[in-house]
Order: sequence, then C-alpha cells, then structure tokens
Amino acid sequence: MILTVFLLAHMQNSAFATRSLKVVNYSGENVVALYGVGTNYPGWGDDILGNGVLRNGWYQYINFQDHVRYVKVKAYFSGGRYKYWDSIDLYSVGEIHVTRYGG
Repeated sequence: MILTVFLLAHMQNSAFATRSLKVVNYSGENVVALYGVGTNYPGWGDDILGNGVLRNGWYQYINFQDHVRYVKVKAYFSGGRYKYWDSIDLYSVGEIHVTRYGG
C-alpha cells in the first residue's frame, strides 16, 4: 500500500516537472523580447519578458516541460535585431549568453 501511494505521488509530481535554461545578457544592450520553445513547436509563443526588459548583466530563466529536450531561443534588441539559438540540448546545456557578436 505504501509503495502504491509513493508511485502515485511521484507520477502526479512528474506531470509538473520542468527543466530550466538560464539566459544571461552580456550584449551591452537591453533585450526587449525573449522567446523560448521546444524545437518542434510551430511558433514562438508569448514573450517571456512580458512588458519588461532584460538589462545587460541580468538573467532570466526559461522553464520547459521536463519531457522537452531540444529548444530554440530568440532574443530581440530594440530596432528589431535579434540573436537566435536552435537545437539547444537541455540535457547538456543549462545556460546561454546573449552577446553582441556570436552566440
């Protein structure tokens, strides 16, 4: 009986399990919009920052459902320029840096 209760509790908790990706802004500029979704997701979803900005030196966590392994992230600067990462493996990468040049 105790084992059954433990297994049910574990199954219920795992339905809400997440993996996080830390996005750190080292670009010298503000990031005005940030998106992160699984690579199989057809769009970009909602702006994670909402009405806020990610200032230089600040970071933001993006949470993904535990079953998602590969994700894509897009960070927009004012003026419409953006940085894009595709196929980030959450099993091996826990943090990405937004820089002015390169990834």
